[in-house]
Amino acid sequence: MDNKSSLQIDEKIVIESSKDRMLAVAYFEPPKNGGSSLTSEQIHEAIRKAGIKYGIKDETVNQIIYSRQYHYKYVIASGEKPIDGEDARIELQFDKDKLYSNKPKEKEDGTVDFKNLDMVYNVRQSDLLAVKIPAKDGVDGRNVLGQVVKAKKGKDVRLPQGKNTHASNTGLELLASIDGQLEYDEYNIFISPVYTVKGNLDASVGNIDFLGSVVVNGNVLSGFTIKAQGNVEVRGSVEDAVIIAEGNIVLAYGIQGMGNARLEAGGDIIAKFVQNSTLQAGGEVIAEAIIHSKVQAGNAIKVDMGKGSIVGGEAAAVNLISAKTIGSVMGAPTSI
Repeated sequence: MDNKSSLQIDEKIVIESSKDRMLAVAYFEPPKNGGSSLTSEQIHEAIRKAGIKYGIKDETVNQIIYSRQYHYKYVIASGEKPIDGEDARIELQFDKDKLYSNKPKEKEDGTVDFKNLDMVYNVRQSDLLAVKIPAKDGVDGRNVLGQVVKAKKGKDVRLPQGKNTHASNTGLELLASIDGQLEYDEYNIFISPVYTVKGNLDASVGNIDFLGSVVVNGNVLSGFTIKAQGNVEVRGSVEDAVIIAEGNIVLAYGIQGMGNARLEAGGDIIAKFVQNSTLQAGGEVIAEAIIHSKVQAGNAIKVDMGKGSIVGGEAAAVNLISAKTIGSVMGAPTSI
């Protein structure tokens, strides 16, 4: 008889855990040649010696104690995976698409309104610009060996605080520090107290209604309107347009209004010349020439530089009207 083939071999349990130690399995090799089967105590002891101590599936273990298949892998323990934290995020409190878009609006009759492009995104002091949703901590997990598996922490993010903005006391809200134009460069939000038109005010820009001051580096073309709660400065010429400012209006060249232009300023109006236009200033109107225009000033009208002439139209001031020449023999009547 082959002694080797008649050797008794007891039942064997093999316990394996996954590489990440989040799963443990057990399988059995049968007894041979009258070898003994494993007892309940031996199975529990094998699990203990394998270091399995967390997430043990008691129902499965009890099952395999009383009935089991050989060479079949039973899942006897499962770890608890960590739940990673959530990154902080910023919720903008304005329409970013509107901020970047200058697409003209379509009117009810199907025509396109090129004058009102809403390119200026006005905000007022203390307006809410952005909200920070704080990062959330994760929940640690545990593997089948009972070891803690650390969760990833949520990453923090900074408020996009730019010039003329400030954080709230909680540090979770970004507020406007001044009235002005909202600007956003994908990194910072900032408020500009001056809205600058690089070239002409035309259909590519549209009408302007701004909480601060406006500077136009080119000309203001016919039919367009500027409204500003600060000052308005035009470094080119002005056609038959409307300019209304709570502060001063300064025109580097002048205005040829063709009878339709209107300037209204809470402060002074300063222009090289004024022609065929209507002006109303809370302070002074200062020009080198006023021709065929209707001008009113809360303080004074001063036309005593350059030609210094007021010809045609009407001029009215509370305190003073001064000019080198008023009226013309060949011109239209001039009312002072």
